[in-house]
Amino acid sequence: MMAMALIGVMLWTQWQHDYPASQHSSAPAVSQGGQAASTGFVPAPAAVVENGSHAAVKVPQTSTTAETASGYIQVNTDVLHLRISKLGGNVVMANLPRFPVSLQQKNTPMTIISSKPGQYYVLKSGVTSQQKAKPLVYSSRARQYTLVAGKKQLTVVLSANNGVTRVTKTFRFYPGQYHVTLDTVIENVSKKPWAGSFYHQIARQEPEHHYTSMAYNGGAVSSAAIPYQKVKYKDMLKNNLSLSTRGGWVAMQQHYFLSAWVPNQHHTHIYYSGVSPNSVAHGAVYNLGFTSSLIKLKPGQSKENSSMFYIGPENIKALSALAPGLNLTVDYGILSPISMAIFWCMKEIHHFVGNWGWAIILITMLMKLALYWPSAMSYRSMARMKMMAPRIKSLQERYKDDKQALSKATMELYKTEKVNPMGGCLPMLVQIPIFIALYWVLIESVQLRQSPFIFWIHDLSVKDPLYILPILMGGSMFLQQKLSPAPADP
Repeated sequence: MMAMALIGVMLWTQWQHDYPASQHSSAPAVSQGGQAASTGFVPAPAAVVENGSHAAVKVPQTSTTAETASGYIQVNTDVLHLRISKLGGNVVMANLPRFPVSLQQKNTPMTIISSKPGQYYVLKSGVTSQQKAKPLVYSSRARQYTLVAGKKQLTVVLSANNGVTRVTKTFRFYPGQYHVTLDTVIENVSKKPWAGSFYHQIARQEPEHHYTSMAYNGGAVSSAAIPYQKVKYKDMLKNNLSLSTRGGWVAMQQHYFLSAWVPNQHHTHIYYSGVSPNSVAHGAVYNLGFTSSLIKLKPGQSKENSSMFYIGPENIKALSALAPGLNLTVDYGILSPISMAIFWCMKEIHHFVGNWGWAIILITMLMKLALYWPSAMSYRSMARMKMMAPRIKSLQERYKDDKQALSKATMELYKTEKVNPMGGCLPMLVQIPIFIALYWVLIESVQLRQSPFIFWIHDLSVKDPLYILPILMGGSMFLQQKLSPAPADP
């Protein structure tokens, strides 16, 4: 009973962690003529100015058709294949050549970012403005860029001028890296003062639900107060997020992969969310992003902003180096410290054996060895309780009409024989969180995706195609049950 109660408490705590009460501001984002953006842009919240007041800032609107018609710039590295739309300078496609869709489609890379209707998922950035101006159409020296082997960096420069502002975006790509740095410079080329903000936004249609995976699929935001907070699609439908914080980041997650915008960690930004219900065919678009504080430029003045985006696997080591808390998107739940320790040990074992399947087997054996003492205590206690069963039965017959006397006599017997009736249960409870933590490591570790083991097992992240392992597991559990001592009191 105590084991069931403990498991119930742990499940309830995990539920509260995964489905917390909404803490988002219910204040709506600043409207732009009452219309949602045609590609999932939502009006950004008010930007903070130096005196603490707010001023409305409007996010520009474009259409999917216009983005496609304007053309794009192709950028290829050894780990990323990107398309940047000339209209808006947004990332509208991203493939991961080192991660094929499946073992049956080894030549088809995993697509994370896409502007296709029904799969709309785009990373946007630029400048907002209080003044009306033509959309920014960027140009570059070439239509295709490739990071040459041996080079430490690939720089792609885009520039646009709409008669009011001149905006220059400088993307920097690195070999073997899934993060890209972005420097944006805005210059007021008009004869009037200009006011606005830099913005960075992820616009995504809600993907189809895959009930075979328990991994989180949705948005996330980080702040100084909460390093990692899930922003579920249903939460975005209820309330618009409005949060001012120093540093932070926003991300969209799916099983094994994510995209994220990371601003300058020394500056304060306004984080927001919103939903465009009729933005693109095939469903609503969920928007998560941040804006800088309001900036004011006199004619001829300019301002620079630095940021970074990440499109790739949920790798703890890589994400830890980019921003505080970004590694928490590898979501191990409330047992994260235990899970991280288990994964570290499993990774070290993999360095020696070179196979994730054997690494899982060896880490499980090591865990059982580490838990041998509490397991032995539990079995010894259950054996002693079994030996005392006839004496307890005798007491039950003697005091069958006096429950109070039976309880007192039973406790005196336990005390005399120095037996703890819970001794067989409590040591087993120690093992429960450890093996739950191992379970989450196996679910969340991208290293297991399409990783082979032996014989017929070619992918450790999917079910056994021949169902041999489930049968062996069921048989071993049945045998273990037969070998375990029977309970003292049925």
